[in-house]
Amino acid sequence: MLISKWGRPLSTLLVVAVLLFLPATARPAAADNGAHVYDLRATVSVANFTVHPPGPCFESIQLNGSFEIQAHIVYPPGLPTAPAPGFVATLHLNAESITGTGLTSGATYLGGQGSTVVSRFETLTTSFQFDSTFELHPSTPKLHPPGPCHVPLTFYTTIAQTDSGPQLFASLSSPTDVITLPN
Repeated sequence: MLISKWGRPLSTLLVVAVLLFLPATARPAAADNGAHVYDLRATVSVANFTVHPPGPCFESIQLNGSFEIQAHIVYPPGLPTAPAPGFVATLHLNAESITGTGLTSGATYLGGQGSTVVSRFETLTTSFQFDSTFELHPSTPKLHPPGPCHVPLTFYTTIAQTDSGPQLFASLSSPTDVITLPN
């Protein structure tokens, strides 16, 4: 008898507790406070682009495919037509559409996730360098190197305010680890 009396209230309480801890996918919490939130993407395609990753990869690797830069942008509360100055941008590099070929071994590599950077900017339109790294995994298990290569790259990135909201633009610069030695 005690179970039926408390069963329904306890199950309702359990459902409410679970719902409270689920992530809010429809609207970020910042938007609930009057902030303007945008999720943007930019694709940077490469063909026969050679990188020189540090150890454990000791060979040059030629890349093909597309990098995706994802940006989560939060403008502080303000009027919808004139947001408050400045914003916070979280940038993430996704290299899962990248493939590579080792120029010495002929080994094939598959791109993986890259780094994430959080930055605060003071102007609505801003250009900056996104210094990041991404993982290249050998496609064959037990192939040298034993783990992923962490490849550094620099992207030239612009977040521009337009009439329809912010836009993300990106292009690839040379790898950040290329060192020229004098003869």
